Amino acid sequence: LSAMEKKRLILLAAALASLFGVVISDEECTPATKCDQAACEALGPENCHCSGNETSIPIADRPMIVYLTFDDAFTAIAESQFYHGLFDGSYTNPNECSIRATHFVTQSYTDYSLVNRYWHLGHEMAAHSITHRNDVKYWENLSVDGWKDEMVGMRKMIGQFASIDPCQVTGSRAPFLQGGGDNMFQMLAENSFLYDCSWPTRAYGYIDAEMGLYPYTLDYSSVQDCPIKPCPECAYPGLWVQPMTDLEDEWIGSNPSCPTCGNLCSMLDGCVIMGDQTKEHVYDMLMKNFERVYSGDTDDFGDFQPSNRAPWGLYMHAAWFFGEQIWHYEGYKMFLDEITDKEKYPDVWIVPINAGL
Repeated sequence: LSAMEKKRLILLAAALASLFGVVISDEECTPATKCDQAACEALGPENCHCSGNETSIPIADRPMIVYLTFDDAFTAIAESQFYHGLFDGSYTNPNECSIRATHFVTQSYTDYSLVNRYWHLGHEMAAHSITHRNDVKYWENLSVDGWKDEMVGMRKMIGQFASIDPCQVTGSRAPFLQGGGDNMFQMLAENSFLYDCSWPTRAYGYIDAEMGLYPYTLDYSSVQDCPIKPCPECAYPGLWVQPMTDLEDEWIGSNPSCPTCGNLCSMLDGCVIMGDQTKEHVYDMLMKNFERVYSGDTDDFGDFQPSNRAPWGLYMHAAWFFGEQIWHYEGYKMFLDEITDKEKYPDVWIVPINAGL
C-alpha cells in the first residue's frame, strides 16, 4: 500500500471506531498476562501486588482500613456545614490522630483556600477532572490526550490555586465512574499517578463483601469484574487500582436474584433507603455493610464466612447531606461514632486512599 492509502485506512478505522463507540488506545500497549507471583514479589510489595491476592499480614493482625471520599467541588458550604464537624478532631484513629479523607476535586466552585487547609490537615487531594462533563460517552471514548487534559490539568490547577506541590496529587477518579479503559490507564501511567479508584466490583462486594478484593497493581491481568466498560486489558506496572466495593442498600426486594436483599450501589449517595427516612435507618444500613467486611457474613448454605478485611470505603458526594437530607449526615455521624469507638473497634483506621495503599 502507498503512504496515501495507509493514511486513508487509518482515517477510515478511526471513523468506524468513533461511529460504533469503540475505544482504541492511542498507542500500542503490552497485553496483561496472568500473574507471575515470583516476579511480582521480587519487585517488592510497594511496587507490585497481583489482583486477587490478599495481604501477607496474618488475618488476626490485619487492620480494618476504611476510606471516606468526597467527589466534585470542595465548597465552603460543604466545609462549614459538614466537613468541619467530621474532621475537627472529634473522630480519631487508634493513634489518637484525627481521621482523614480523600477529596476527588473538580474545578468549578472549588474553594482552593480550603483545599490547601485540608491538605495541611493531612487529607488527600486527588483529580476528578476539570470539566466533569455530563455525557458519559465523552469519558468512555476519550483519548489519552483528552484524559491528560482533564486529569493532569486538574492536578496542575490544584497545584497552582491551592499552593500544593502537584506531585502530591497522585490519585484519580473518573466522573460517573465511567473509566476510559486503556486510554485512561495509559495516561495515568505516563503521568506518574499512583492509583485510580473508579472501578466498582459487585463480584467482590455487595452481599459477598466479606471476600473483598484487595488493592492491586496492573503489572498483570485483573480478576476484577467489569460492570462499567471499558476496563483495561494492558499492563501498567506499578499503577494501583483501589477497587470500589459495592454496598447493599435498603431497597429490599429490588433484586430478583435475592428477594431478601437490597440493591447494590457503588456510591453511597446512589443507595436507596426505603421506608423510614431517619438517621437510625442510615446508621443501620452502614453498619450492615461494615459488619460484613469487618467480621464476616453467613453464606447461602448457612455457614459463617469470616471477612478477609480488605480495605473498604464510603464513596459519595457531599450533596447527599444537603437540605432536607440532613438525616443522611446525622446517620453518617452515628456510624462514625460507632466505628471510632476504640473499645469496640480497636483496629479500625480511617485514612486517605494513598495512606491505605
